[in-house]
Amino acid sequence: MKHYIGYGLALAALALALGAWLRAHDAYKDADSQAKLLSVYLKQKQAEIDAAGEREKKALSDLEAERKKPATVQTVTKLLPMPLPGTVEVQKVNDVPTLTVTGDPQANLNAIQNMEVDCQECKVSLQARETQYSAAIDQLKAAEKDRDNWKAAAKAHSGFWKGLKNDAIKIGIGAAAGYALSKR
Repeated sequence: MKHYIGYGLALAALALALGAWLRAHDAYKDADSQAKLLSVYLKQKQAEIDAAGEREKKALSDLEAERKKPATVQTVTKLLPMPLPGTVEVQKVNDVPTLTVTGDPQANLNAIQNMEVDCQECKVSLQARETQYSAAIDQLKAAEKDRDNWKAAAKAHSGFWKGLKNDAIKIGIGAAAGYALSKR
């Protein structure tokens, strides 16, 4: 009869050890699968950052091509008031006050066009930086989540021995109580 109690305790201890190992193993597998998913997510975010950079390069090259074209009245929008090589005056044409720019008309048009292109370049660069910034923030959050998953897996793995010890103490107390009650 004594051997049956020892075999039962050994079997219970083995079952506890197996359960603790399975918990640690599952935590590691969960962290590993999360890491794989986050890796795919980080690659997507990096592709998003790269695409924003490419869009910016294309838009800037288009704007530079626009800057190299000769400025005409049709290609220049009204961005007044702004500093021009000439002066802006109010003159009456057919009794209607009109703004006229004195000086070299081509230099004025070129100045307006260059200012407009500079403004558009800044807008394009700002939009690209905002996209890259948001993607970088998402990457940082994903990396922090990955770190937290691996921390949890490490705690679960190191918790194997602690869990086994706690489970063994519980079984020992339960077995001692059962043995004491069976002797009555």
